[in-house]
Amino acid sequence: MRLAVCLKQVPDTAAALTARPGALAPHAPGVDPVINPYDEFALEAALRLGDELGAAGVEVVLVTLAAEPAEDTVFHGLAMGAHRAVL
Repeated sequence: MRLAVCLKQVPDTAAALTARPGALAPHAPGVDPVINPYDEFALEAALRLGDELGAAGVEVVLVTLAAEPAEDTVFHGLAMGAHRAVL
């Protein structure tokens, strides 16, 4: 069985962001991107489910789309225990 988990990069949720008039995106100079906290919760749930079902035959696959480099996000998800990643 394969469990697919979607990951998205977002500006660090602990950082102070500012809004610029007329801009659609937050102004975040120097703020490193991190995994969306809710996506990280989903990854943890998928890993727990894989452990409950038995490690044999259960594969957790990360899926992410990004316009900018997302290697750190993918590597963090793999370090948490995911088996593969699709970027």
